[in-house]
Amino acid sequence: MSDRTLSDQLHGLTLPRLRHLQITGRGLLSVEAEALSSLQYCRELVVEISGTAVQDIPSGFFATFSHSAHLSINLRDNNLLSLTPAAFYGNVTNWEHVGTKLIAGGLLLHDNPWLCDCGLVWIGHWLRRWLRESLQIHTAPLDAAQHLVLATTIYSKMNIVLYQEDYCYMTTRGCVTVG
Repeated sequence: MSDRTLSDQLHGLTLPRLRHLQITGRGLLSVEAEALSSLQYCRELVVEISGTAVQDIPSGFFATFSHSAHLSINLRDNNLLSLTPAAFYGNVTNWEHVGTKLIAGGLLLHDNPWLCDCGLVWIGHWLRRWLRESLQIHTAPLDAAQHLVLATTIYSKMNIVLYQEDYCYMTTRGCVTVG
């Protein structure tokens, strides 16, 4: 992408059968909250924003896809420093009620220069819940199992170790919660 900001470039498009949206380009510095709103009717979608200079995903950016049957999000290889649940869920506390169903296809986050602080702890909670909900039936299709392996690998590459949610400390290897 040659624009510096992803804003209304996709507005007016009606693509209910779109399966994969890939946005790349080191010139992309920011994304606006409503940038993907025209894609709200996509039932199964992989949204990939990778290889950009984006440092922040605004609140509500992925909330457009709240009615998608299967959403996968790939935010690898950007300049993301932090990420809040508000980027995915319209209501910040809503993610605990909705669970991980909004992003049933998984969340890829590696190769970002995370500013590792306790604000990222929610990702560990989300990932554990996603793993639990994805394997709830005790059987998973092959592609789901592959996503689980990827998610586990990415989780370990982020150097976030979660044991308990009460205490969070910074280390040179990442945000660590100890009990």
